[in-house]
Amino acid sequence: MNRKSFIARLAERWERFMPGAAARAEQQHVRRFLDPELTSVRLDGNRLEEIRLAGPLVERLALILAEYCRANNIVDYVEMTLASKRQPVETFKVTVQNATKGKSPHQLRLEAQAECARLRKAIEDRDIYLVAYVDTKTQPYAAAFSTRAGAEEWAAAVDGKVVATVIDRHASRTSEDSNRPGA
Repeated sequence: MNRKSFIARLAERWERFMPGAAARAEQQHVRRFLDPELTSVRLDGNRLEEIRLAGPLVERLALILAEYCRANNIVDYVEMTLASKRQPVETFKVTVQNATKGKSPHQLRLEAQAECARLRKAIEDRDIYLVAYVDTKTQPYAAAFSTRAGAEEWAAAVDGKVVATVIDRHASRTSEDSNRPGA
């Protein structure tokens, strides 16, 4: 099966209707529009860090994505899933980041990991009470308190529930308050 590119098929059709120089000029214009130019590739070891493309189609796509992000108030980033047309079908994620005021998924993950490390260090050798609650946007949250009274006060204020209490440092697991001696 002889597969011709979209541009080759289009050029053949144009040649039938516009023979000669006009068709060739139009073909060159279409090629410039549809075929982006690879301007740079940056690798970090074996990991692809960045690909830069230039050309009218790339500029148009960038404008469409930027306007989509602006119209939908995308603060950090938006992800899209693309699938190949040929077998085997592979899927790819494309991430468009608001570079002016947003953070990439990687940056957000690093911040979350740093916050987890900070909280782990803060709770060492302390009893921790966790309160589960839902904010006004139905987003689930948990808050940590060093005293049972503080946890119960917060739970009452946000219509939440104290769901976990003491960290068992010997077993490295959370136990329910009802199982704690003297509670």
